[in-house]
Amino acid sequence: MKLFPNDALVSCDVKDLFTGIPTQHSISILRNLLDRDAQLPQRTRLKALHISKLVSLCLLEGSYFKFGVFQTKNGAPMESPFSPVIVEIFMEHFEEKAFQDLGNTISLKFFKRYVEGIFAIINEGKEELFLNHLNSLSPNKIKLTMEKEVDKELPFLDVLVIRTDDVPKPTIYRKPTNSERYLHFASLHPLSTKRGIVKRMVDRAVSVRDKEFPPKENEHIKNTLHDNG
Repeated sequence: MKLFPNDALVSCDVKDLFTGIPTQHSISILRNLLDRDAQLPQRTRLKALHISKLVSLCLLEGSYFKFGVFQTKNGAPMESPFSPVIVEIFMEHFEEKAFQDLGNTISLKFFKRYVEGIFAIINEGKEELFLNHLNSLSPNKIKLTMEKEVDKELPFLDVLVIRTDDVPKPTIYRKPTNSERYLHFASLHPLSTKRGIVKRMVDRAVSVRDKEFPPKENEHIKNTLHDNG
């Protein structure tokens, strides 16, 4: 992909996604998807209405405090294994709505999302307009923040996107608060867990890095593992 001088790199992040999504609206989205699924009767005898009611029940969360019972009216429980599913359903619908209502003012050259994080390339000068557009899709429920590129660099999740010769190139990104502390090799944890840490670090380096950066990242991994025993 070639970048032009009037292209702007931005990343957006949904604030409090799991605890902030409109639960009933998300269930309605799920119900509509199931109603349009022609193969649903082949997979289950349950109707779309029954499934949506079961999902609603799964998302109920009760807490006990000083002999009182408190129930969450909105949002997805953080500890529920079903929460990531309903959150992804809502965000996919959010994406579709964003594209449909984008209009001609904003030129969206590239768009990628991972859970609540969004990376986009748009026309320069339209960053705030793009952010306002996203925040207007679910008013009073979902709010996004934006980060713009600085000195031709923009961090997104664990990737640092660098604008080099009009081409975006990725390399590993670590937050300033990253302590590089992992399980000590002498700790009483299964060997498979320790191997998994090494595998994750290597896989991340292989999948993210640009060919210009491998020696530096390889040395960093060796030093980090050495410091952790």
